[in-house]
Amino acid sequence: MREMLDDGLRCEKAGMTERALEHYQSALEHSHDPALISEALRRQAHVYRNRCDWDLAIVAAQDSARAAESARSAELLAEAWNAEAAVYQSRGDFETAIPLYELMLVTVPVGRIRGVALQNLAGIYGTQARFGEAAHCFEDAYAAFEAAEDRWGMAHVLNNLGCLALDRGELGRAEATLQRATDLAREIQDLDLLAIARLNYAEALLARGELPKAEIEVSGSLGHFVVAGNEFRRTECLRVLGDIALQQEQTGPARRFYQSGLDIAAAIGARVISEQLAARIAGLPPDDTPEDSPGEGQSAVD
Repeated sequence: MREMLDDGLRCEKAGMTERALEHYQSALEHSHDPALISEALRRQAHVYRNRCDWDLAIVAAQDSARAAESARSAELLAEAWNAEAAVYQSRGDFETAIPLYELMLVTVPVGRIRGVALQNLAGIYGTQARFGEAAHCFEDAYAAFEAAEDRWGMAHVLNNLGCLALDRGELGRAEATLQRATDLAREIQDLDLLAIARLNYAEALLARGELPKAEIEVSGSLGHFVVAGNEFRRTECLRVLGDIALQQEQTGPARRFYQSGLDIAAAIGARVISEQLAARIAGLPPDDTPEDSPGEGQSAVD
């Protein structure tokens, strides 16, 4: 059972989501231990969320919580709440996500789980431009992960701290922090996290005007997310590719990148990124780019 879960996690981090789900399902079918069942269901929820199968993710997370209650494990229960809250956060439903993260902090106030809750709360605060609160939560989260010797959590916080620095216009700090995040993601061999960090690093390069380098980074990330079936992250890549095209004064390709991203975001119910892409389209100048200008399909390969 444990081996099945570990094999599933390795596949998940490599972007092989179908194989990951198969391993997690096999683990469910071969165990009567409520603790292991809770973990398998929670991992299924993470995969479903990354694939934007929101309803399946919520059901799996709630089933994981019930199994955790049977196992009488506060830690597993908090992990299940996190899996459910992350779905709401991805969809932009912060009002539903925040109470679950706060409940995690009350239920398990120390260790790695504290780091997870603080990090996700910080992500919401950053989206809401509450930068001071976000920075404080990220710093506390990093300390919790460091104390727990959780390098995966530390890499995630570095990625998010880099994004926060970017939002605050601190380009030098953003680049340095995101480079640390990509290096650590490579060391722990988490290809999904590496793709996320590369995407954010591309945004830092874009802000500096290093467009060719930014395009290489975001195209590599897009290729990973297409293979992994992560439509939410794909929309973010398309947004950045549109921003790059716009800086190159290629209005037509920018419009097509944004519209492709908006179509996907609307289909999966991702509210925040939909609003961002719609605003970009509305702000575009008239399109006088020739019809044969490069589009999404020509920018998706690293």
